[in-house]
Amino acid sequence: MLRERLPWAPDGLVALQRWVGPVSLPDIGNGYFLHPVDGLIGCLDHDGYADQIAEPLIDCVDIVVFGSNGSGDLYAIATKDGSVFRLRDAEYLRGIYHGSERGISVVGDDLREFLERFLAAVAGLAHDGVTDL
Repeated sequence: MLRERLPWAPDGLVALQRWVGPVSLPDIGNGYFLHPVDGLIGCLDHDGYADQIAEPLIDCVDIVVFGSNGSGDLYAIATKDGSVFRLRDAEYLRGIYHGSERGISVVGDDLREFLERFLAAVAGLAHDGVTDL
């Protein structure tokens, strides 16, 4: 279903949705969530085009938003190179996220690195009550 509706979705995200599915961890920090497929597709307000990050990046980057936290940050994966971004305080207008250098940042070179950081954040919380992702 994901590949049919979002043909630009990176293979790693499709595999994550197929084998893991949605994740809800409301008790980790302010909460961390990997959205269900319906949530990925349901957030589209236009068909046939990927969402994009514009400012502060020089070139627009096509993305799929796949997760969030309880603080309002969104997590998005680039369709071309698989980089994972955190969108903090980003304005969304007609399929394009705009923000600042502080608000839009790379949090993983790829989905695997992001998920490893995610796991480390959960382990850190279990160990000493602190999480940073």
